[in-house]
Amino acid sequence: MEDGARAARAPLIQSFNKNPYSIILKMIKKISIIMTVFTLGLIFQIYQQWPSENLEVIFCDVGQGDAILISYGSWQMLVDAGYNDQVLDCLRHNVPFWDKTLELVLATHTDHDHIGGFSSVFENYHVQTILLADVGESESYKNMLNAMKNTLMDGAVVKNTFLGQKISFTSRGELLVLSPDEGNLPIENCSAKQFAETILSDAIPIELVEEQSANKRSIILLLRYFEFELLLMGDAHHSNELALIDKGLIKKVEGIKIGHHGSKSSTHHDFIKETQPEFAVISCGFNNKFGHPSSEVLQLLNENQVQHFRTDERGDLKLITNGSNYWIKN
Repeated sequence: MEDGARAARAPLIQSFNKNPYSIILKMIKKISIIMTVFTLGLIFQIYQQWPSENLEVIFCDVGQGDAILISYGSWQMLVDAGYNDQVLDCLRHNVPFWDKTLELVLATHTDHDHIGGFSSVFENYHVQTILLADVGESESYKNMLNAMKNTLMDGAVVKNTFLGQKISFTSRGELLVLSPDEGNLPIENCSAKQFAETILSDAIPIELVEEQSANKRSIILLLRYFEFELLLMGDAHHSNELALIDKGLIKKVEGIKIGHHGSKSSTHHDFIKETQPEFAVISCGFNNKFGHPSSEVLQLLNENQVQHFRTDERGDLKLITNGSNYWIKN
């Protein structure tokens, strides 16, 4: 039995002796395959996240809240951050993995569903400049300020917004602060046609009225890129929309981020008539307890042939524009 066992093992030993490097070569081949797959995957991921030559606006699906990422090349601005760390998923998918800097963040007002996620943002990204709404201090606002103090990078700048403030990200791209409307523009009877830096650059800082709600103080932004214009309404109320019309600060635009998640307290029919948007985005949570968006707002949009997109139905929405044409996709 012992001689038979030795005879059975002999061919194996001889085979190994003839190819002493076969196992090493197989290991090298496997490692090469793994490295090739890894490298191709990394190249594909870099290709997918390489900064676009177009302007991109991502309406993040953060449940019942607002978070909007504006991206141009390597420049990113985050407007609001939802109510928890869900915003990080949107940032990971839409900010290159090697880029951990947000050039600008802006809080439109102090409601938790707009600023609750900023603590997580500050912990995971370097933020260069922060624009805050001067609207008093809610508990969420205090938590955000504490997070700023503990995590902001050296040299970060914190500023208050004011009516007429301009945020430029390229020579033909800018955001303009249209509201809160308690301040006054430096000339009388300004109109949308006169709406330019020479008029707005010296606007008077906002003087807030304490009894107003946070929603009525919500910052409203007009995003311009060449011929493309988009209104970001925060949680603005009917009164804010009508005030913009009265002051002649709005005109026809391509799109609107609907105010207050499609609540019936926002999106007045005169506002839609004045702006004539081609599309509207509604940021809201699936089966939310508030019933957003309201049937009244949806009916108004349908009656005016405004194509609308909802984050609760489609998830993150990406708007891409070259300044003349635009596309919206998931």
